[in-house]
Amino acid sequence: MIGISGGQKGVVYFSATRDLLSSILDSMGETDKSEENYVDLAGEVANTIAGNARKEFGSEFHISVPFVFKGAPQSIVLPNDERSFIIPITWHSEVGEIVVCLQD
Repeated sequence: MIGISGGQKGVVYFSATRDLLSSILDSMGETDKSEENYVDLAGEVANTIAGNARKEFGSEFHISVPFVFKGAPQSIVLPNDERSFIIPITWHSEVGEIVVCLQD
């Protein structure tokens, strides 16, 4: 999960199964399937997505360092009065999602 601040506030997060992350590591030629590599990969994907958004929205779009957690989150609070966009991902028959919620 990456926090957004500046001209807009919100969150971007990437959610993936272990199988999806494993498939991505395989495609990168990575054979080390340690827990650390899964966590690093999830953070890097979220960071890349948020970094690309920052390029699009400009220097007033500030992103935090990724916060990575395993398992189902206890709570991710998205504002009720703002739209959240869920972008499904399929990679080699494995599924994940990107969630974006921004407010002015």
